[in-house]
Amino acid sequence: SKSCNDFLPGLPSLDVADGALNAMMRAYTELVGESRGYLTDKGSIDMARFERFVGMISTGEGYTVRKKMGRDASAPAPNARESEAPGEYKRRYYLQKLGLHPTDSAGRRRLIGSYLQGLTWCLEYYHNGCRSW
Repeated sequence: SKSCNDFLPGLPSLDVADGALNAMMRAYTELVGESRGYLTDKGSIDMARFERFVGMISTGEGYTVRKKMGRDASAPAPNARESEAPGEYKRRYYLQKLGLHPTDSAGRRRLIGSYLQGLTWCLEYYHNGCRSW
């Protein structure tokens, strides 16, 4: 299963079966030690720390994608065609799941903004409960 909740979709390279929770906990522990602070403070996300955290957990994305494609994740791709395969996976994922071309930077910014809005909503929900509509 993906590492997500009922409100936000999971990120494709953060699957619990692939060790995502352990990777996120390692990154979080390292981040807290480096920054001497947390990702959140009561009801708000520290965006600078969150950006650093996402950067830390994304370092394993290539390994995870190669593993999902059934290749030896520890070995470098032996030729140019195989090294392009993860890019093809990314292109297909963006198009099929998000309706975006990977080079659509404005679309990605909107998507990231929406995801952050969702994270903020979840944080508010978990801290203060569901608001009455």
